[in-house]
Amino acid sequence: MAGELGMQLRMCVWKPLEVNKVIWMHRIREYGINRDISVRCIHHGFHFDRISTYKPTSALPANELDDVSRISIKTLPFPNEVTKKLFQLIKAAGKKKDIDACGSYISKRLAARRCVEVPRVLPSLLLDANSTDTEYLDALKKMSSDPRFEHLKELLQQNRLGPNEQAQIELAAAEDSRHKNYTIHFSPNIAIAHTAHTFFGYYAVCLRIFNEINLRAPNFKPSRIMFYSAGAGASVAAAHTIWDLDTFEDILVVEPSQNLLNICEYLLPEFKNKRHQSDIYDSTELFDCIVVPYHLTNIRGSPARSLLVKNLWNRVNIGGYMVFVEVGTPTGFRILHSIREVFISQLEKGYFHFLAPCPHEGICPLALTGKDWCHFSQRIYRIPHYLYKKGSIARSIDNEKFSYLVVGKSPGPRHKLKSEAEAKSADEKSFFWPRLVMPPLKLGRRVIMDVCSAPNNFKRIIVSKNTPEVGGYKYARDAMWGDLWRFPYREQQPVARAYTPESVKRRVLNNDDLQANVKESIEHTDVKVKEKIERDLVRHYGG
Repeated sequence: MAGELGMQLRMCVWKPLEVNKVIWMHRIREYGINRDISVRCIHHGFHFDRISTYKPTSALPANELDDVSRISIKTLPFPNEVTKKLFQLIKAAGKKKDIDACGSYISKRLAARRCVEVPRVLPSLLLDANSTDTEYLDALKKMSSDPRFEHLKELLQQNRLGPNEQAQIELAAAEDSRHKNYTIHFSPNIAIAHTAHTFFGYYAVCLRIFNEINLRAPNFKPSRIMFYSAGAGASVAAAHTIWDLDTFEDILVVEPSQNLLNICEYLLPEFKNKRHQSDIYDSTELFDCIVVPYHLTNIRGSPARSLLVKNLWNRVNIGGYMVFVEVGTPTGFRILHSIREVFISQLEKGYFHFLAPCPHEGICPLALTGKDWCHFSQRIYRIPHYLYKKGSIARSIDNEKFSYLVVGKSPGPRHKLKSEAEAKSADEKSFFWPRLVMPPLKLGRRVIMDVCSAPNNFKRIIVSKNTPEVGGYKYARDAMWGDLWRFPYREQQPVARAYTPESVKRRVLNNDDLQANVKESIEHTDVKVKEKIERDLVRHYGG
């Protein structure tokens, strides 16, 4: 009887004092035991294993820190200023069936260039065997000690880290020749179909990027901006939503296609100081911000891309920003990775900084995994199917995958300050926070997140509800892909997602089947539709 009572008493340990007191007195009366063993024997748990509660490391309000760290935006609606005009344009263009078929065919041809590459270990200029700076070589050797990254160890042993610039050029040439670049010559119908297919997705991505710049660089007040290869003006509409382009001194929209330029002028409001050009020519004007949306994949060869980037970088004012956006595929990431290393290898520290997505100016750890690539996702409502059929009718929301890079022409907080503790404002602190580069895994009472952090680490961290010293559990439950993590964390494993299921590995590595599926989807297009579109492309060559 006493043993049974003891077991029941132990079961009541974690209940409040008042509840325990009532239950115990009831049990004592039930078993007729002396009241001398009353409440004084109540056990409230062990004190030596108590962990102190989380104490904020910053005196700034929590809501201010959260506003800066929550970069991601949930599902975006259509932009009201553009929606009605675009709907009228599609209705007036002709038969809906023809616009749908044209948009589907053009998107498949673009996917054949952008979406068939597989992840691989990318050559890095920072791992040159002849480099005097061994910081990145040492980091690679440390990473290669993990048995899951034996391919990096083989590269070190075979001394294949030689002239990586040549390796990047050869890789770009090989991929360009394998996946032919499909240059679109925009006829009026093709321009309308392409706009209907891509405008809202491009708008959502650019809006998210400009919103991050606005949050993390609050002192950046641009007055002169250039959109290089602006297309139908999705990036211009996004910038107008964030900064109000009516107040700008100069807005330069560069677009070689006259039909796309006409659509851009029709969809967007008339800004006071907006002008259009088909190229940048030899002008020496300087801009506070230069945006290059979805254009680098259309340029053939790594040297040509690097030359364009250097040319545009020379037109950025001191303290300005340069924004690159590409599709969120291994192809888009490979191109942005090579551009990123151009800045690191050819500019001295303090002359530039990365605002996003990188939390450091070092070697990209995702480029060395051979399994992952840096990309993000933005949700937006899909264009109504009765106007334009974009994929399955059952889906009403698009997940636009993208890769991006925001480069600032100034030293940046990471160069000026030694650590986050020296930063006084939330936007300065955000430059020291790691970023979620994968969707968080929310499992019961814990959240697992894969983050990229300084100096060049790609690792998995865990936030548990039972560890109050970590803090941020509620924040982690609401965290989204691309957010910044501002709390302390416990590292679960030094290399994030270093494993790949065999089924996924077989599917990804079977590149021939992937290319065949894309080619087959193009060939399944109706012959008459295909021939008509090809005739339009030839007729509008150069447009």
